[in-house]
Amino acid sequence: MRRPGFKTIVLSGLFFLPLSASAAENLTDLLIQKGTITKEEAESVQKRSIASVVDKIALYGDFRLRQETQWFAGSGNGSKNRNRQRFRLRIGGDIQEGPIMVRLRLASGTGEHSSTNQSFGKLSSQKEIWIDRAYLEYTGISGTTLLGGRMANPFFMNLTGDLVWDDDYNPEGFAERYTMKLGEG
Repeated sequence: MRRPGFKTIVLSGLFFLPLSASAAENLTDLLIQKGTITKEEAESVQKRSIASVVDKIALYGDFRLRQETQWFAGSGNGSKNRNRQRFRLRIGGDIQEGPIMVRLRLASGTGEHSSTNQSFGKLSSQKEIWIDRAYLEYTGISGTTLLGGRMANPFFMNLTGDLVWDDDYNPEGFAERYTMKLGEG
């Protein structure tokens, strides 16, 4: 049996690109005709799939850009009125493997614990990206969720809203959440 060379491996990698079905068939036929790969090698590569791995990953993110003006009453309090342009960038991903979910998110900001907003300033200065969340979530016990790491706030956000907890507050440590169905609804 012939061992695949470097060229064969590189060209076979093209099968993983998001090509249309007809383009992939044409490429496969061309590689076989030129003798770069055998028909068996082409079939072997087409049978391999990374879809099962990709299906476990969910990527998300958001970007916000705004003008912020703050007016302070009276000039004797030492505060100046402020105009600034601000942005927020968040990129994250969740990886599910059975009852375990790995949640990761990077965000802009200045390293504050309650804001991922960053002000534009100093022309051409670089902006920082921080680890906003990095935690495991285990749901293998009926009605119970175990959390550990730098997590999304587990403290009654749906009951208190922004009044008590800021949406950007992500505590570190361990937490447990228990959900119980009451009544028939």
